Amino acid sequence: MNMRLLDGRILIRPTVRPTTTESGLLHIPETHARPIPSTGTIVLMSHQSPDVTVGDIVAFSNTVGQLITIRDEDLLLIPESEILAVFEPSNKE
Repeated sequence: MNMRLLDGRILIRPTVRPTTTESGLLHIPETHARPIPSTGTIVLMSHQSPDVTVGDIVAFSNTVGQLITIRDEDLLLIPESEILAVFEPSNKE
């Protein structure tokens, strides 16, 4: 199935956060009163943008978007305007 996004939308593969620690213990994150930004990788865009492109890792608020499932994979559909930051690779060696 092919998909064409409309109206400035971006499809993101959310970064999976570990639910256990390195030692195998269950990790239950603290809850916060304010929304915590989430991160993910852009997999599809409705249009070309000077700010982001497919493959970019971006930060966005976890209070926006629509979760959809495609081929057993959970993806997030958000407006481009809800992207808060783009992570750029570091040139440190």
